[in-house]
Amino acid sequence: MLVISLVIEVQDASTKEPLCDATATLTSPQGKEIPTHKPHGDCKSSWVVHAAGKYTLRASHPGYATRTRTVPIGRRDCVFQAPGFMFPLPPLKGAPPKAVK
Repeated sequence: MLVISLVIEVQDASTKEPLCDATATLTSPQGKEIPTHKPHGDCKSSWVVHAAGKYTLRASHPGYATRTRTVPIGRRDCVFQAPGFMFPLPPLKGAPPKAVK
């Protein structure tokens, strides 16, 4: 079986600065949370995906609106294709939070 890694970087939607201490979760089409891999010093989160389907990605950070997104992962010629992308969180109203690097 071939696998692929889904990689995201959570960012401040206003400044585009990475939010390295943001919480990101990925849930399989069956509702099971997939373990997150976050290398030390890297602001990206990644998951190993073993099957095609519609996954649910959720990101949160104090002082920011939580976002949820459906991530379709397709199978093409025996290779799972997952997008890698930036995941911006809009700051909540009030004093702007400081992005943590």
